[in-house]
Amino acid sequence: MTYRQSFAFDPTPAQLSAAAKAILRGYGTVIGDQQAENIALVALVAARCAVEPTPAVGPKTFLGPWESPGVPPSYSTVVRRLYVRGYLGDDADPRDVAGASVLSGFWCKNETDRLGYNPVKVKAPAEFESLNISEINSYPTHIIDRRIDLLVQRGDL
Repeated sequence: MTYRQSFAFDPTPAQLSAAAKAILRGYGTVIGDQQAENIALVALVAARCAVEPTPAVGPKTFLGPWESPGVPPSYSTVVRRLYVRGYLGDDADPRDVAGASVLSGFWCKNETDRLGYNPVKVKAPAEFESLNISEINSYPTHIIDRRIDLLVQRGDL
């Protein structure tokens, strides 16, 4: 279903602007034309994005760089998060990555235990095959992100 199919009419920015002014006036807030137009444009873009179809995703056959199969939803691995956040390139040396991820892995393991989560062992990314590393831990994504943020603040990344 497209945006146009989901509504009986396709509101113009002027119609949305007038509606925004009327709604806010009902709450005792008076806004100018420019503010109303900005609100209307944001609402229009948000509405159009909200109803655009999402392509159906079938069984995953391709694994991206530094990606491990079998990672549960809302979990990730240290190396995958480093890659996704732009701190690890496709051509990074697996030995360097393994060494760096071990230290963050210890921190993530301790934090995961402290917060009552369970790390989940998953198959290691293909990049680690040359090092005979077959399994690595995955942790809740927000814990890994906190670790990466700390490393960035310290200037280590």
